[in-house]
Amino acid sequence: MGMFELALLASFLNGKSNKIIYVIIFIGIIFLLIKRKEKFSQSEFDNVFSNLRKEWGNIFPDNNRNSGGVQFFEYIYNKIKPSKKEFDMYNKLYCGVSGSTIDPRMILGESGVFKKSNSANNFVRVKHIDGSYRCGFYYRCCWPCCCDIMNENVVDVVVEDINLKLKDGTFKYSVLTIPDPCSSSRVIKGKEVLVDPDNSNEPWRSVSAFDCRNKITRNSVKTPSGRIIFAVLFNSEKCTLEKYKKHKFYDEELAEKCNKRNNSQDNFQKWGMGDIFVNLARK
Repeated sequence: MGMFELALLASFLNGKSNKIIYVIIFIGIIFLLIKRKEKFSQSEFDNVFSNLRKEWGNIFPDNNRNSGGVQFFEYIYNKIKPSKKEFDMYNKLYCGVSGSTIDPRMILGESGVFKKSNSANNFVRVKHIDGSYRCGFYYRCCWPCCCDIMNENVVDVVVEDINLKLKDGTFKYSVLTIPDPCSSSRVIKGKEVLVDPDNSNEPWRSVSAFDCRNKITRNSVKTPSGRIIFAVLFNSEKCTLEKYKKHKFYDEELAEKCNKRNNSQDNFQKWGMGDIFVNLARK
């Protein structure tokens, strides 16, 4: 809350106005604060994106970014140590499922005005660790990545709410998490690695960004549950399936595509990352 709002509230609370007025004014101020829109400029996004690209070699030393959302998040949070605004921009510029970067022009579009629903995200519904569901905006490189995080019968992805300490304060976020894949790592040819799902005697060359040490992913951020974060779910809200389908940002076309992908129809399972992320986070 800004100084003006605090001063305004204090002046009323110190006066002789009716208590009902206090409540109305307080609720009104809170409502206005909640409704404040996020503002990002093209130049801000471009600068953050440029910096992210410069750090590529540090995030992915062997240049393999497959399923690299875990490494992006960890580097942004622990190494870059951004402010909240910067943190929000950084975490809109990569796909947690594929590890691909997202062009900032997809986020702002031709208008140059940020909208929470844009060409770089989809409105998704994902199970929460407490058993309920959360709806929110997931930033992705392509639609199949949304299907993968919502494929709860096969993939162990859940939403968790955590407090993150950033440069300008501590803020609550809804994050997407998976079990630590390094818990099943093996030492092959003198190096602890993830194992190829199709050949347990070989390292998983498609996914090599995970720094496994003593069966723990060192280049990750863990939640209190012990799971690791691979992306942020923006504008998260509790929602039932009925509420999700009635939401103004619900995408029926995406739902149909996901149904085909998750049920292996029309070869849709081969789109996007194929089965790489699915195998990484498989139940």
